[in-house]
Amino acid sequence: MLTPNEILAVMAKSKLSGPQMAIYLYMRGKCGKRDSGNYQTTTKFECPYSFIKEDLGYYSKTSSGAIRTLEKKGFIKLFRQGGSKNKKKWTSIYNLSDNWLK
Repeated sequence: MLTPNEILAVMAKSKLSGPQMAIYLYMRGKCGKRDSGNYQTTTKFECPYSFIKEDLGYYSKTSSGAIRTLEKKGFIKLFRQGGSKNKKKWTSIYNLSDNWLK
C-alpha cells in the first residue's frame, strides 16, 4: 500500500510531459542508488544539452524548458549556474530534490 507521500509523488510525476519525464529519469540515473535503494540527493551532476541531445534526441530548446520545469516543480535543484566568460564555458550543476523521490 502506498503512503500519502508516495501517492503525491506519483501524481506529481504523472503531470510531467514526455520530455520532462525522460530528462528527469536521465538525471536520476546519473545519481545512482544507495544500498537502501533510495537515490542519492547529495550527488551533484552536470547535464549538458549536448548529452541530452545525443542520448535522448531532444534539442536544447526542449531540454532547457524541461529542466526549468523540473526545477520549478521541485524535482531538481540548481547547485551552480552554467555560463561562459572569456571564451570558457561551464555547464550548470544540479542535484536531485528529495521531494518526489518516494
